[in-house]
Amino acid sequence: MSFEETYKKQLLCTFTSLIQFLDRNNLKWFVAGGTLIGAVRHKGLIPWDDDIDIHMPREDFEKLLLLRSSLINSDYEIKYLDKNSEYYMPFAKFCYKHSTLWEFKERPCLFGVYVDILPLDYINGNVDSAISSIDYFREIFSLYARSTYHYSYNEIIYKLIRGQWRVALSNVITKLFYSSRLEKYRLNFRNLESKFIDSKGDFLVCHGGAYKYKEIYKAEWYETTIELPFEDFKVCAPKCYDAILTQLYGNYMTLPPQDKRIASHDDRYYVNLKEGLSIEEVKKRIQTGEFKVY
Repeated sequence: MSFEETYKKQLLCTFTSLIQFLDRNNLKWFVAGGTLIGAVRHKGLIPWDDDIDIHMPREDFEKLLLLRSSLINSDYEIKYLDKNSEYYMPFAKFCYKHSTLWEFKERPCLFGVYVDILPLDYINGNVDSAISSIDYFREIFSLYARSTYHYSYNEIIYKLIRGQWRVALSNVITKLFYSSRLEKYRLNFRNLESKFIDSKGDFLVCHGGAYKYKEIYKAEWYETTIELPFEDFKVCAPKCYDAILTQLYGNYMTLPPQDKRIASHDDRYYVNLKEGLSIEEVKKRIQTGEFKVY
């Protein structure tokens, strides 16, 4: 099989395992974003897509995090903001342990082939309240995210030699100021998240979503779920998926131009679909010229 075929097979296997785990624990979830488009328009993955996203209400999302220990002896794990972690996303990843992805060179954080799990938070008030909540959430998270960058002094010196003074200065500030406060910023962010666990309101917001203010949804759109065919199984979706997808993408049933039909993670720094490796082992492999194994 080609790399794309092998990756898709692992991705779908990871997704079905996640669905079984969520359903077994009576946790609510819905396909989201491009995965929701795929279910509606293609009855499966968008042909050129290489990731899967789901939404979970915050209350169910936090319950999921409490269940991570039950996966210790399985082939899967859930990555999130743990103490002393290099993880840098405001959402969780359900990962296949026997694979390795390193996405960005400057962020030495490894995942297995994964499904993204994004929490939805209730907001009481109006749209302006939701916008303010998104802005504050992203401001607090950005402090944590910046603290997870790792720059060696050799890298900084190299940038100075190349005349990249502003970049080098930014790297020094990050290394000296932000990185030393990683745990403080992580706790601040998790404390903020905890305030949404029991919240109710007229809107649901995906604070960590890619589309920012477009991800302010009417709560009633998620009150009823339906099943949609997806590849050779079924997925949960909001009954009002048309309103959600129209708000996000406009005319979502129209295929994008050919030159826009590209995978969103084509530029991963390192990929191994056969082994779960440590960061030290991956660095050794890269020194030998290995960047993709499948």
